[in-house]
Amino acid sequence: MSLEPISDGELRAALAPCRVDPASFEAEVRARLVIAERDQVNTPRLSRSPLFNAVAALLPLQLMTGCQTPDAAAKVAPIPLFYKLLSYLAFPALSLIALVVAAILSVQRIRGLESTYRSAPGQGSLNPQELRQWIRVHTPAWYAATSVILLVFMIGATWLVFLVYVGSFACLVLALSSLAKSGLGSRLTVSRVCAMGLMFLGQASGIRVGNNEIHFVDQYAVAMIFYAGFIGLIAVYLWCASSSVPLESSDWRENIYVRSLIGGVAFAALVFLMVKNGSPILSPCTPLRIKHYVESSPPVGHTSARFISWREWEIPARWTVDAQLHPDLSAAKRVLAEELEGEAHSSVLGSAFRMGLVRRDQIDLIHGPYQSYQDRITSIFSGLNLPMKSQSITFLEHYDWAIRAAVLKGDLTPERQAFLAARLHVNLDDLATKQHVQLEEALRATQLLELLQGPIERDRYRDTIHSLLRRFHCVGGGGFQFAGGFRTYANLSTGSFDATSHAVQLMEIYGIPAGIDLNWIRSYLKPSWRNRSEQWVAGATLLRLNNLPGATQPTYFQILYYERNILAALILVGLCCYATLLSPPPLQPSSNPDVPEVR
Repeated sequence: MSLEPISDGELRAALAPCRVDPASFEAEVRARLVIAERDQVNTPRLSRSPLFNAVAALLPLQLMTGCQTPDAAAKVAPIPLFYKLLSYLAFPALSLIALVVAAILSVQRIRGLESTYRSAPGQGSLNPQELRQWIRVHTPAWYAATSVILLVFMIGATWLVFLVYVGSFACLVLALSSLAKSGLGSRLTVSRVCAMGLMFLGQASGIRVGNNEIHFVDQYAVAMIFYAGFIGLIAVYLWCASSSVPLESSDWRENIYVRSLIGGVAFAALVFLMVKNGSPILSPCTPLRIKHYVESSPPVGHTSARFISWREWEIPARWTVDAQLHPDLSAAKRVLAEELEGEAHSSVLGSAFRMGLVRRDQIDLIHGPYQSYQDRITSIFSGLNLPMKSQSITFLEHYDWAIRAAVLKGDLTPERQAFLAARLHVNLDDLATKQHVQLEEALRATQLLELLQGPIERDRYRDTIHSLLRRFHCVGGGGFQFAGGFRTYANLSTGSFDATSHAVQLMEIYGIPAGIDLNWIRSYLKPSWRNRSEQWVAGATLLRLNNLPGATQPTYFQILYYERNILAALILVGLCCYATLLSPPPLQPSSNPDVPEVR
């Protein structure tokens, strides 16, 4: 068979229709690179600590690649010994096993002190001179341990704090052994030493722990556990003191036990106030409590910050309506009627219209500089009859109420409705390239399009919205701010509750983006020491998040791992109580008459 090759010119001419334009190809590639860089700015993969990198380096590369990597390529760089030793505790199963093993060994060692109590003489006696000498000898070790613990708690890494708690088991055992060998292991002394240690850990735990990591329970709960143990042990200490040394032996104003009692009562009152102020942790938001808040706590009107109050009230109120709880909004309608008598803010009007609080006859009552209904409608449709390309609606959140008012009054002709929908589509199309964008704009444009045209084409904008959500998701906190929320603007370093609520509502429409761990969002929205308005916003958003289509709930193992510090705190308090009850009771004054009175 003969072949007749064609010339290069004929070949180029035949393939010319299939050739890609170099300029458009380069522009498309550069645009995708910009979007990819934005998506990777705040991914969890880039913010992991050196400890987790060491953990990953411990895994065989052949195992991760299906045994398809040669041995030469599987060699990794040397790992510092410190990280290699500690990295094993980063594995969830190993950290929990280490906690259980440390607790069991501590219990066995404390039980073994019974023989020391029996062999050492005078364990139940009270010898202030020997106790002061014991404290003087161990003061340098106490200062060194205090400095290390405070440094660790200021860093705030959960795995470091977990090591402190596990190390506290050993410190407790060493202190008890030293007291027993010195003949000071009475219940009076043990309860006092353990109570002081728990009080210090409680104060240190409230500094800054776990802000940049996943936790389903606020880590202030750890401090409350230590404070509860402190109160219990102080009660035991005061009881033992009153039974070993009579209070009437000296002036009550000079008696150490009376002063301890007064101090204990004052500290208990302080802890009670902390517990009361931390009610979100002890009594989280439930559907019925959120409904009660929406009905009984309407927004505040006629104040400089009233638009903030309306926005914070709208989020839980919107959830109660979507959850079909049928809340009574009569109180909010009364506040709105008073608001319309003055110059209502556009944010207040937007919240009111979205919640269906405005009647048709109330629309003409809206007034203010450039705030009336007619002024806003004229501005929106100013380019209706001009032969120009559709433009996006700038500051959409300020025109949201006017568009809803036009739908309520029936003022939208088919021509106006098509023009308005085209402008809203431009808002959504510009999300990928617009520099200063907010998640609220994407949510409002989507909601308004559904109001005008019914269900939106979700597949058309799903990739854009998912890319935007990944770009705004923040897995790094700042200062005392928690990580895991969504930012108002992309250049901010911490999240906000409003933006997080908007993101969850977008995920309710467009689905959960790949690469976003919902546990981060749950950690950000957990009940915490927030003011009451933020408490309800976070609670309603968390309930909406847990009911998203395709949302998976955390497993029991994940909960135990993420809250391992709470488990360690409970075990440590239990060990202190167990050691106190196991120690011999103090001798009665009559059985040891030579003991001097303590002042």
